Amino acid sequence: MAQKVTLITGCSSGIGLNIAVKLGKDAAKKYMVYSTMRNLGKQEPLQVAAGDALDDTLFIRPLDVVKEDSVTNAVNEIVDKHGRIDLVINNAGIATFSPLEYTPLSDVRDVFETNFFGVVRMMQAVLPHMKEQRSGHIINVSSIGGVLGHPFYETYSASKHAMEGLTESLAIRMKAFNVKDQFESKVQTAEDIAEIVQNIIEMDLSNRPVRFQTSEYVRERTAMKFADFGSVTWMDFIRKIIEEPVVADSKPKHDESQI
Repeated sequence: MAQKVTLITGCSSGIGLNIAVKLGKDAAKKYMVYSTMRNLGKQEPLQVAAGDALDDTLFIRPLDVVKEDSVTNAVNEIVDKHGRIDLVINNAGIATFSPLEYTPLSDVRDVFETNFFGVVRMMQAVLPHMKEQRSGHIINVSSIGGVLGHPFYETYSASKHAMEGLTESLAIRMKAFNVKDQFESKVQTAEDIAEIVQNIIEMDLSNRPVRFQTSEYVRERTAMKFADFGSVTWMDFIRKIIEEPVVADSKPKHDESQI
């Protein structure tokens, strides 16, 4: 059985790193994993975790999802070498914790450039190859924030909502080309997510859903959302968590750990 040629973004730490190691160290060597990150200066944790899989079934490459040339070069290198690309996991992402009215527009754009347009760039680069080979699997790592709005994470949540809408819409059209397009919401540890992602990849094709929710917490909150389209119940739930409004001089916070 041929190895699945796999590209993963955002592998410098966290979920991306754990998915890369999980697949790269698969005992049956079912995956040829290209683990990518924006800054190769951050590759040491992945190198250590990869162990003997490094440069055998797991390779580290530069890829910045906000730069079209970087995306194109990474995808072309893989396709030129293997003649195909079987699996893409779009994991790269950043978060901003800041009330919208105090968030510079440049910060809003930065979040969308990575979380939404980064996924767009990746899909535009790989879909022509997958359509031509009439096979492929794309997993877009999302968040509960892509289904339910969270105060102070307005920008992040909006970017994930956009990504989920894109993914769900594409999944319908790509079925004709045997390209599976999924997104998953996460609320566990990076190790938990890596295990879940491998289970999704190896799931029976006839039973594979478009959206995969990774915990009972996510399933309950999503059910709450869609059973209450006006979001009254969800907003009441959030109000119980937040007892005091954010102060006016709160400094926006960025988390770029997944790129």
